[in-house]
Amino acid sequence: TSDFNEIQDYIPSFSEKYKDKFIIQDDELLYTNKVTEKEKICLISLNVKQNGYIKDGLVLYLDGINNTRNGHSDTTTVWEDLSGNGNDFSKLSYASNAIWSKNSFVGDGINRTLILNKAILKNSDECTVEVCYDVTGDSAYNWIFQSRQINQPPNGFQFYKSSNRSRSVTLYVDKSNYNTISTFKNVTDIGKRTMGFAINNTNVAFVDNANFYIENSKAGVINSLVERDMYSIGSTYPWNYAVYMFRGNIYSIRVYNRKLSEYELRNNYEVDKERFEF
Repeated sequence: TSDFNEIQDYIPSFSEKYKDKFIIQDDELLYTNKVTEKEKICLISLNVKQNGYIKDGLVLYLDGINNTRNGHSDTTTVWEDLSGNGNDFSKLSYASNAIWSKNSFVGDGINRTLILNKAILKNSDECTVEVCYDVTGDSAYNWIFQSRQINQPPNGFQFYKSSNRSRSVTLYVDKSNYNTISTFKNVTDIGKRTMGFAINNTNVAFVDNANFYIENSKAGVINSLVERDMYSIGSTYPWNYAVYMFRGNIYSIRVYNRKLSEYELRNNYEVDKERFEF
C-alpha cells in the first residue's frame, strides 16, 4: 500500500514537471524547446541503448564491424549495405583488394577503392550523409567518401582530409564550389570522428561530432546532391584517381533520403561513439 501511495504521488509530480515538454506528432513522441540540454542527453542515451542508429529514411548503411549481411569478413571485396536497399560497394576492378580491421575498412593511401554506380537519392528533395572515420597518414588530400556524376569533375559531395590533417565536407552545385565549412578546417587531430551534413531546400546542418553549424541552402544544391549516380570510398575515382587515395579507417557510412533533425544527428553520433569506442 505504501508503495502504491508513493506511485500515486509521483505520477502527478512527474506530469507537472514535464508538462508541455513533450508532444506527440504522427504517433512519435517529440520534445519541445522546453526540454533542457541535460534532459536531451538523457533521452538520447536512452534511445541509443534501445534502438541504435536512426532507421527512418536510411538508404545506405555500411558498417565496419558487420561488413557483410552475414557478419564480419576479413576477405570480402564487397562492402555490403545493411539498410535493405542492396546498395553494395564493390572493389574497383584494377584496385587492390579491400583490407579490413575488426571494425573498419582500411585505406592504405596507395590503391584501394570501393565504388557504387547507382543514383541512391534520386527523387529526394532532402538528404543526410554521415561518415565515421579517422586518418592515419599525412599524405596530401585523402578522399574518404564522395559522390559525382559519372565521367564528370567533382559535383556532388566530398569528405576529405588535406595534407595538414584538416578535415572538410564540401558540397557542390554543378561544377561550382558550394561551401567548405571553415569550422571543419584546422580539425587536425587524428582520432575517430563523425562528420556529415543534413540538408533540405531551406538550410544545411554540417555536423562535426556533437557540434552543428547551420547555413542557408543555396539554389540548386539539392538537385546536385540527389542526382549523382556514382559513389566512391577511398579515392576520387575516376578523377585524379591515383593521387588522392585515403589512408586511415572508415568505420561507418550512412545516407538518408531525408534531413535528420538535430536530435537524430546527436543520436547517431552517440551510437558511433559507443560502437567504435571514441
